Amino acid sequence: MLLGNGKLNAHLLAAVVLGSIILPEYYKMYRNAYQKGKNMRTFHHIDFESLLWQNFENIQNFFRQKETPVYY
Repeated sequence: MLLGNGKLNAHLLAAVVLGSIILPEYYKMYRNAYQKGKNMRTFHHIDFESLLWQNFENIQNFFRQKETPVYY
């Protein structure tokens, strides 16, 4: 999910490559997680400690949306 969401570092790439080589039967699960990350709002740069006081459903709904809705 992180790779699809835009996070890119050596540890993540190593995990994806090794996971794909060692456990090829989970490829479909990797692909689905990648697509899920592509469809979610970018979250790897957010300070989650500041969100601890928020209602969990609100945070969940916020990250599931790709773009912020605009109400006129």
